[in-house]
Amino acid sequence: MGARTDKIIGRSKQALGAVTGNKRLKREGQRQEDKGKLKAQVDSTIGKTQDALEDLKDKADRGKLTDCGRIGPRKPLSGR
Repeated sequence: MGARTDKIIGRSKQALGAVTGNKRLKREGQRQEDKGKLKAQVDSTIGKTQDALEDLKDKADRGKLTDCGRIGPRKPLSGR
């Protein structure tokens, strides 16, 4: 299931557990909602990481990386 689905089903289980007095169902709903929240955070982090990598790739393709980030031969160190 997706993040949104887990959160919605989790909230529904919590509400049903509260109405019926079923503590186990209410706890299960809380866990499922938390799982959905965690999935959403992971998806967001993955998306941000992919965007950052694309930006770096674009900069590398345009040759705009600094010496410390440039791919290829380094400048010789003085005194060697």
